Amino acid sequence: MRKMERGTPGQIDLALLPLKEVREQIAENMLASGAGKHCGACGKPFTAARKWRGVVRITLAGESGLMLNTWLLCGKCNSEAQRNGGRVPADLKQEARHSYDALRLMQEPLGGTA
Repeated sequence: MRKMERGTPGQIDLALLPLKEVREQIAENMLASGAGKHCGACGKPFTAARKWRGVVRITLAGESGLMLNTWLLCGKCNSEAQRNGGRVPADLKQEARHSYDALRLMQEPLGGTA
């Protein structure tokens, strides 16, 4: 399993505005915080030759609250996503679901008789 990187936007309004309008600012914040060092889909590090070319975001909401997951994509992965109608890659959707499940578990009261 790939190491999960976490970052928070410098301003909460960036997380809530349409991605097309704020993708550059979100990418800058992620890179500055160290959360955007690798492509979210293939996991390859960004270098002088492999730059980020796209931003994808999944928003999950439920009883546990609102969670936004954002990833930078390299050119190859971004092109693949565009060929698939702009859909977020399936493994990133699964990663977002796991993150939300972890949030739900953290909110559960402690219990058990281990």
